[in-house]
Amino acid sequence: TMAHHRFSGIADPRDDFSYEGSIHPQSVRKALILLSSCLIGIGIGLNGSLSDRHSSQVAVALHAQVVESDPLLEIQQLLDAGQYPEAIETAEALLSEQETTWGTDDVRVMPLLNLLGILHKAMGNWEMAEGYYERLLTQRDWEVFDPNGSNRAVVIHNLAELYREQAKYDEAEPLYIEAIEILEPLIGTLDPGLLCIRNTQAALYRELGDLEQAATLHQLVAVGREQALGLDHPDMGTSWYNLASIYKAQGQLEEAERLAQQALDVKVSAYGETHPDVATVLNLLGNLYREQGEFEAAAVSLERTLNIRQQLWGTSHPLIAHVLNNLGVLANAQDDRTQAQDYVTQALNIANETLGREHPDTHKILDNQQQLSESSRSSAELFVFGR
Repeated sequence: TMAHHRFSGIADPRDDFSYEGSIHPQSVRKALILLSSCLIGIGIGLNGSLSDRHSSQVAVALHAQVVESDPLLEIQQLLDAGQYPEAIETAEALLSEQETTWGTDDVRVMPLLNLLGILHKAMGNWEMAEGYYERLLTQRDWEVFDPNGSNRAVVIHNLAELYREQAKYDEAEPLYIEAIEILEPLIGTLDPGLLCIRNTQAALYRELGDLEQAATLHQLVAVGREQALGLDHPDMGTSWYNLASIYKAQGQLEEAERLAQQALDVKVSAYGETHPDVATVLNLLGNLYREQGEFEAAAVSLERTLNIRQQLWGTSHPLIAHVLNNLGVLANAQDDRTQAQDYVTQALNIANETLGREHPDTHKILDNQQQLSESSRSSAELFVFGR
């Protein structure tokens, strides 16, 4: 599901939030898109622009912070490119400087705290990400920084995404609803930021197995994005990817492949060949090719996914465990049991390290390993990851 970069998402323009009672109609923007996972920035725009209505001291200070701070722009550019480790290193150094200059409770550190939550979530550092979000939500002076509640709603959504990533669905669902209830009256149903949140809410229902509810929401988001952004926008690729995932789950493989290819074309056009979104769509295509018996094409897609992710994040990341598992399923489908076991063992080692032994994804990989040890098992009974 689509920002990373990641909200990640969660790669797109970021506009600012109002510091008065009203909000700019285009104010909510993604700071990261990772297919279904979109994370949203608070308080600042990519270009440092502020609406003419923004006259408060806080707004002026934030404007100066963005315009004069090359490191903050550098962090955003690294995030957009999926270079999360480098972005984290730069962001944490900048946070230390800001806290030394302004103090730990100053409202001007809030956007960077949110950005660090986004980045650590994208790298699977969940405790670190949650710490930044919880610190934000308990920060003083929210009424000064955020009189209409819009920024707080964004952080609530980003925390919901973090919980969904950890399969804490009961904690995530009410947070999505809360964020939508706050933002929809302020920005309208077709704002790209609200569509982003609807998209991640749909991903929650898909992961819970409620395909009907997920499909309804994903289709609603796709229609809204087409109207608001046009067919060439990378967010349309996100929607096509998610709809392709629904069709795959329903066994409509040809339609799923068509939409996934559209998603890939849009993402490559927007971000180039080595972006996290591109890797995630390639993973889906690899799974679709395998299910249709196109093993060579499947191997090419999955190996491209693995190479992109290792290039961006090193060898130890939850999504690298996902694609290694899927390569194991592919090898098993080609009757190469030894290679399949090797891939799945690598995946399990990474999952144990990055997710922990109790995470549902770790359990699924462990079950695959156990099934592969039983020679009678076929690849159709093995679990594959959609991203």
